[in-house]
Amino acid sequence: MLDKGLKQSLGDIWAKSPPGPDETAASLVDHIFAVLAQMGDYIRLYEEELRSVKHIDLPRVLLYAALLHDFGKIHPRFQQQLRGYCRFGLRHEVLSLAFLQYLDIPPFERGYLAAAIVLHHKGWRTLTVGEGSTVAYYNRYVPVDAIAPLAELTADLSQDKIGGLKRLLADSANIIKNVTGLTIKPYDYKPTSAIDLRTAIYQSFQDAETIVLQLKKQNRGHRHAAIDWPKAYIGFLLRGLMIAADHLASAAKVDLQTGFSNVEEVLTALNIKLDNLWEHQRLLAKTEGNAILIAPTGTGKTESALLWAALQRDKNKTCGRVFFLLPYRASMQAMAARLGMVFGKDAVAIIHGKSLIYLYEKLLDQEYSPANALVTAKQQEALNRLNVAFLRVCSPYQLIKSFFAQKGYETIICSALSAQLVFDEIHAYDPKITAMLLVAAQFLCERFNARVLFMSATLPSHLLQSIQKMFPSIRAPVKPAVDWLKQVKRHRISRLPFASLSPETVQHIKAAAKNKSVLAVVNRVDRAIRLANMLRKEISDVVLLHSRFNARDRSRKEKQLAPKPGHVLVATQVVEVSLDIDYDIGFFEPAPLEALLQRMGRVNRHGKQVHPADVYIFSPPEGNVTDDWAKPYDAEHLSQVLQVINDFLGSSHCRIWDESMTQSLLDSSYPETLKRKLADELDRAVYEFDQSFAQQLLPYGLQSADTLKELQAQWDRLFNGVEVLPESLVSEAYSCSNYLEVAQLLVPISIGQLRRLQTLGKVYYDNTLKVSIVQSDYTADLGLTLDAEPD
Repeated sequence: MLDKGLKQSLGDIWAKSPPGPDETAASLVDHIFAVLAQMGDYIRLYEEELRSVKHIDLPRVLLYAALLHDFGKIHPRFQQQLRGYCRFGLRHEVLSLAFLQYLDIPPFERGYLAAAIVLHHKGWRTLTVGEGSTVAYYNRYVPVDAIAPLAELTADLSQDKIGGLKRLLADSANIIKNVTGLTIKPYDYKPTSAIDLRTAIYQSFQDAETIVLQLKKQNRGHRHAAIDWPKAYIGFLLRGLMIAADHLASAAKVDLQTGFSNVEEVLTALNIKLDNLWEHQRLLAKTEGNAILIAPTGTGKTESALLWAALQRDKNKTCGRVFFLLPYRASMQAMAARLGMVFGKDAVAIIHGKSLIYLYEKLLDQEYSPANALVTAKQQEALNRLNVAFLRVCSPYQLIKSFFAQKGYETIICSALSAQLVFDEIHAYDPKITAMLLVAAQFLCERFNARVLFMSATLPSHLLQSIQKMFPSIRAPVKPAVDWLKQVKRHRISRLPFASLSPETVQHIKAAAKNKSVLAVVNRVDRAIRLANMLRKEISDVVLLHSRFNARDRSRKEKQLAPKPGHVLVATQVVEVSLDIDYDIGFFEPAPLEALLQRMGRVNRHGKQVHPADVYIFSPPEGNVTDDWAKPYDAEHLSQVLQVINDFLGSSHCRIWDESMTQSLLDSSYPETLKRKLADELDRAVYEFDQSFAQQLLPYGLQSADTLKELQAQWDRLFNGVEVLPESLVSEAYSCSNYLEVAQLLVPISIGQLRRLQTLGKVYYDNTLKVSIVQSDYTADLGLTLDAEPD
């Protein structure tokens, strides 16, 4: 594609250093073409959305930004830095601005193109104020001759290299056509210019500033400035797609998957006929727009969500991504594996705080060496975060983090463009996180044409009302017909007159396990450990699962969950959501009714038993629900739940639970004071997050370093947890071949638990491993045993 003269002038210019000692450096021209090709793929993926932007040819701006973004890498000192001779110390993308002078760009696009080029690494404030190691390159009140970095940046440039870049610009239309297959109306090329490179950079900064300054309009008497949303929207797309294309082209050339486009394709993939769907699945497959699905566990909610997503994609003619947002890592991994079996593993990206370790472990299972597994896992995780797969399984925090201006937040926002957001079991979060999820979903629906589906086996009325208030156009919840629900009788409920750690518990579970699989769920880790120890004295096949195992042992345990006669699983809340396990009989501590129903959903899940499965509810010690014993739940709430269960058992239902009763009993299980408290807390959190974050979210990295620092601190405060290394695993950690192997050994605990251990003098910091060491017992079978209860 390159003529001989161009190869001679630019052939020795690198874009990046060689990845390894025996590998070849990426040339600048090859990298530019790779970014162009990737940008072309994004433009095709979001063609409808980009073409709908008025008054600007957004595909053209994006393609020229991709073409010009790294022109500044021709600087000789930057090339020396890539070869290991010296440090450049300046921003190459600022130098790239100088080459805009050789194009005849319409005034209404000039600022957008300049901003897309110069801000694809650093934010506006960093480049214009100077932060950290980055100096300031522009100030509207300072003449160009007084800005020393511009003089240094434009000195000692090779006219031959400049000539090569000008030839690229002169042939830009053909290059874009040949690389991307897209035909655009090119900018006219101006072979000569009357201004020097410094002035050209300064003028391009001025053009970009006109766009940046127009994003916010100060309103008198208001706390915050109003945002010019149409301009902000363009900014999100420009910066988000520019960063994504640049990073993806640097990682690997991959095709962006478009995914299924209609309901028929999903039915084919699932190998299901339309006539064989349940009524609630057929209803959801015909529901346009935002929706709510309330259906019992094991009645095809995942399939329903896929059918709903397919309809949105068909009606809106979009290739937006399908997000499955789940509360627990185990459920995310189970969902990713399930979707991968239907649509192929490359169609699914799993993204959460530990997804890198998860990918690393999978590769080790496939007999990769640790070194190869590390490299491959990092590459795969980078691709997962760069909007390649059309099915994205992740934690809701991946969306929330955008509002805290985390690195690359525009690319996260862009990945949700015209997306279908499926929130599974939204009731599983505390009110503050729930509020953030609702605000994030509302923002993406209103601003980025996303659609949202809330689905759950149970949804308390006060939460349903909050959802309906935030999404006024949302339809009434899709539910199975009452007559159908009355036929779903999978469980027979009984109250036990003793607590979970009583000697009677062991005998009851031992008797049940003679010819059945048993699931026992308690509310706290220390009780789970004690119960497992009690049972193991009488039963040989007892597996313990809770949150205080390291990733390596947790992964091993999750492979031991398959039920079989004689098998007992003792667990905490980690089994409640999205795990497709089906035990014969259940023993559960009192919990909020929606949690109990989730636990019941792991017993006789598919209704294959001839008779309803027995589910036993333990009593609290001494028969009273105390504040200490109820933690992490509210004591008044658990007392009300037990009263609702007692009333149910006293009725004429023969103790058999039919799903038609669920909603009324669920609502009755919340004391009125708690309903009002939760509703008020949710409303307050929604307002605060909306006003302070969603309504102030801007592209281009406009926040100051102090603001970013505070946002990071607020983000960190969302997580009541840290990871520690048990002292018994320190020697093993020192023998690990890489940092991911060390990470596999870390155990999550709460901040409160860490502080108590510190008070007891049982924590010290290892400067080599960069981790806190705790002097508490840890075994692969029991996990981390602490001396005190969690908060």
